[in-house]
Amino acid sequence: MEALARFLGIKEPQNADLAETAVQLPKARVVNALFAHVAAACEYDIRDPKTWSHLTAWQARYLLVLESLGQADSGSYQLSEVESQAVAKHRPGAKA
Repeated sequence: MEALARFLGIKEPQNADLAETAVQLPKARVVNALFAHVAAACEYDIRDPKTWSHLTAWQARYLLVLESLGQADSGSYQLSEVESQAVAKHRPGAKA
């Protein structure tokens, strides 16, 4: 949390919490801060190298959201080869 607060320019980041962080941000940045918290939790959950061989549906959805956001932003983000392979069976229309 402290690292995120520092990144967002929060005063006294060592004491920041989610509610305080949201209050200190301009309204236009609150959604970004919330997404950053969700992304940090999702990334933490997929940190184990063995995760890639057995992604859960929600882990795959998170990666597919990142892929979709990257495509919407002129291809600014693409899944890595291992991420693409791991989400293949979770893509819409894929056979289980």
